[in-house]
Amino acid sequence: MKRSSSHTVLFDALESRQHFAAGALDTTFDGDGKASLTRAGLTAVDVAVQPDGKSVVVGNLKTGNDFDFAVARFNLDGTPDATFGSNGFVQTPVGEAREAFASIVAIAPDGKIVVGGRALIDDGFEEDELIVVRYNANGSRDTTFDGDGIRRLDVGSADLGTSASDLAVQPDGKIVVVGTQIDLFSSNEFYAVRFNLNGTLDSSFDGDGKRFIAGEFAKAVRLTNTGQIVIAGSDDSRQVVVKLNPNGSVVSSFSGDGVASFTLAGTRSSFTTGLLLQGDKVIVTGTAIRTGQNQSDIFVARLTSAGTLDPTFGGNGTGFRITDLGASDSVRGIDSAPTGDGFIVSGGSGGFAVVKYTRDGVPDSTFASAGIKKFGSSFPGVANIARGPGKRFMLTGGANFLTARVLDAGANVVNAGTFQPNAFEQGVRPSGFIVTRSERLPVATRVFFTIGGNATVGRLFLPSQGNPNDYTVTNMTIPFQGPIIGGGSSTPFVDIPANQTFVGVTLTPIDDTRAEGTETATFNIIPNASYDLGSNKGTTISIFDNDTTGVTLNAAADAFVKGGTDANTNFGSSGELLAKNSSDASFTRQIYLKFNLTGTTTINNAKLRLFGGLSTTAQPSVALSLFGSGNTSWTETGITFNNKPATDTAALATTTIAGTTAQFYDWDITTYLQQQKALGRTAVTLVLRATANSDPFAKFNSREAGNGPQIIVT
Repeated sequence: MKRSSSHTVLFDALESRQHFAAGALDTTFDGDGKASLTRAGLTAVDVAVQPDGKSVVVGNLKTGNDFDFAVARFNLDGTPDATFGSNGFVQTPVGEAREAFASIVAIAPDGKIVVGGRALIDDGFEEDELIVVRYNANGSRDTTFDGDGIRRLDVGSADLGTSASDLAVQPDGKIVVVGTQIDLFSSNEFYAVRFNLNGTLDSSFDGDGKRFIAGEFAKAVRLTNTGQIVIAGSDDSRQVVVKLNPNGSVVSSFSGDGVASFTLAGTRSSFTTGLLLQGDKVIVTGTAIRTGQNQSDIFVARLTSAGTLDPTFGGNGTGFRITDLGASDSVRGIDSAPTGDGFIVSGGSGGFAVVKYTRDGVPDSTFASAGIKKFGSSFPGVANIARGPGKRFMLTGGANFLTARVLDAGANVVNAGTFQPNAFEQGVRPSGFIVTRSERLPVATRVFFTIGGNATVGRLFLPSQGNPNDYTVTNMTIPFQGPIIGGGSSTPFVDIPANQTFVGVTLTPIDDTRAEGTETATFNIIPNASYDLGSNKGTTISIFDNDTTGVTLNAAADAFVKGGTDANTNFGSSGELLAKNSSDASFTRQIYLKFNLTGTTTINNAKLRLFGGLSTTAQPSVALSLFGSGNTSWTETGITFNNKPATDTAALATTTIAGTTAQFYDWDITTYLQQQKALGRTAVTLVLRATANSDPFAKFNSREAGNGPQIIVT
């Protein structure tokens, strides 16, 4: 980095920061990865993520002996969303119910928020009823849903009423809720009900909007791409999975009657709590107590499309896998992994815990510690899970609506890559690079850089000094340079905009009159807690100068010669100089240059400079070697391949020509010119040849075309 006479160019280094890692808290969420609402009696049970990345958390608020539904929404940065309810919070009493417990939430396709649960209703006889509340995006109740946004339903005639375990919203907005009819005097039953958009029961579903299936506890529901309804639960220590058609009839191809059940070998009890679809296969999760043990562990199992345990799942040939978190483990939720491969099970073992599995049910060794992440005593309770935004997932559970955002593998990886490595003062030809991130997020990502090299930008200067900077940049912010007064930062940064995965930074050279030679500008990404570094952490751009000191010698004659059938043809009047090597002489071309040395005295440095590039992209680069010849009697209009002078030196210098974009290329001829001057020579011949056979040829401007060959002597 250059220094001016009166100011030092400084870029403040950022402090060392923790990088993103699979299983780590996302510190861009409320500063430490977790957010909460401080309210007495507030408990979270479920979370859903909107398409804009905001998180909707539901649970219950206890006031005295009464319980109400509670809903909160957090912004992407973890702060309460002031556009939702009262500073991000909504409390909903359910009629005359003393006890109303929300347990599940889903986001409808139109952005409305659907919350399900149960309420203890006393209509002469106390029993639990199913409750569904639909909210508008701002947290107000949607009065188009059953008149006041609240739908109560006494599902059946069970003595102890109804539990509400899970819900799903169809693409058409209809709501499917599953749970259990609890009865003291007869068997419990799974139920599924479907509501129309206005809150009425959908009679196209099993005739009256309700379907009952034998089973003790229905716990989860998912919808297939074809509209089938998949329900999972338990019956005694059997796990039960039911597949229904959109009209409520059973899918007979699944286990013959639409109902599959299985037991876990080696366990004495087990209980399903979650469900995930994997193509036409079904994954269920829950807790199991192994034979001879007293503490529960997590289990995952996969059924084939026919409803049988899939022996390719679990890594042990059984179709299921049991994972011990180290204590008596609970399971609350399951979702597909944000990376798009595998899945994550959430729950707790003395606090929030998650296990990430590969697609085939083996703990993912690339995630946290052997696929298991336990968050410790600062996260008491059992966690539920939802995907997003990006390669992240949300966990919630316990007091004060405690909610955490956790990173999956590859979250927000940033890179910097050059798309044009060279810039030129001549004609002010810009260059640039791209800053990318691995995720398309609904918020911007700020990527911090150090700027180095011997080219300068953003330097303080006095008007009397002129502009000492070598280039300017667009789409990169370079704050105040030099000593910081009153705080602040001089760290350059690039903002990748919301809903975009990249931004281009343009470097434009300043065409000044200072002779500087070729300079470089380097841009390297600084580690930061808001992103992880990819493999391309920086880039370098060369800035080619068009100013010289000393003497500039223009070619007195230039031409290329060509072999084969054109061996006797002269190309001296062409605007191009071509070089190529080939086993076929008809394709071989060589460049001849003649310079007069009059006007040069002391030669400290000398370089041959040509302007050009490759003819095609068929090959990335071609190496050209420079030779000398003592024969200077040839003429531009007379030289051919057959009469060209022979070279009488070894290669003086070799330069690689890369890319089809024309630029300046240099060969160092200092020693050769010093020798020629010492011998009293007044002119020199220089010859350029390709060192190996190539597909493209190198082409340069001749003196007839402008930007012709030069020798720059200093």
